[in-house]
This record gives sequence, C-alpha cells and structure tokens, in this order.
Amino acid sequence: LGGLYLNMKDFKNAIEEYEKVIEMDPANTQSRLYLGTIYAETKNYKKALKTLQDLVGISPDHLTGNYYLAKILTDMKRYEEAEQSFKKTLSIKPTFEPALIDLGLLYEKEKKTDQAVGLYRNFADLHPPATTVRIKLGEILLREHKLDDAEKEFKRILGFDIGNREARLDLGLLYLEKGGF
Repeated sequence: LGGLYLNMKDFKNAIEEYEKVIEMDPANTQSRLYLGTIYAETKNYKKALKTLQDLVGISPDHLTGNYYLAKILTDMKRYEEAEQSFKKTLSIKPTFEPALIDLGLLYEKEKKTDQAVGLYRNFADLHPPATTVRIKLGEILLREHKLDDAEKEFKRILGFDIGNREARLDLGLLYLEKGGF
C-alpha cells in the first residue's frame, strides 16, 4: 500500500504506511529505504538522514542505503560524512558507477579536482569501457584545459561506442577550444 501511495506521489499516506510496517517489523530495511527517500524527496532531510542511518545501523552493508545516505549528506553539505558514505558504498560494490560518479562530483564541489581525476582515471583503467566515467574524466580535463588528455579520453569512448553523442559533442567543443580540427 505504501508503494501504491508512493507511485501516486501521495507522500503523506505513503509515509504513514511505511511507518506502520517499520513499527510491526523494525528490521525491515526496504521500508526504511523507501521512507528515507520520501523524506528526501519532500526535503525533510533531518528525518531522511535519521531513517537511513537507522537502516545502515541495521544492515551496515546495504548498498542502496549507504548510497542514499551519502546523497542526503551531500545535499545537507556535510561533505566529509558524504565522502565516507560514498566510500563505504564503493567498498560494498566497487563497480557501482553512480556512487563513483557522485563521489567525483563531490570532490569537484570541494575543489579537489585532482582527487576526482584520480578517482575517475583509476576506475577507467580497471574498466576501460566505462563510458560514463570516461565522459566525466574527459569533461574535467577539458575544463582544466588539458586538451590533449581530454581528446584521448573522448576518442577512447568513441572506440568503444562510435555513436556516443556526448563524447562527440565534447570532442567538438574541445576542437573549438583548440581552434580547429
């Protein structure tokens, strides 16, 4: 029933239903995850944080719980804690690209560009066809005016996915920056 209300964007009733489930089954991590995401969606970060902290307290290796906890901490500008939660998520599943990309974006927000580049580059070296990560890496290199390195990344992407529009667009922007083809 909570899921039905959630799909209808009736957050008030969804919250009530998920709270009932948690009252009946305090170890129910799925209901805590949904409840935490509803609180985050409605910008009630304090309750979202508490709900997801309770979830990872019950199940420390809950991938999605740790990931959403990190995202909420980022939204709350609690960057050190967010970084630790992203790292915890990646320790659970090192190939979880959304957490890796969000951690890189967090580093960029904090002006830790070298850390973001290192993070993306290490992952891309281990997983060569990771085009989303390579796009992020190439875009940072482009912003940092490391045009030759950025060009290599975009060309690597096109080697794996010739039709990748984002890589083609970024490569075009790079050539404009360079002043021609």
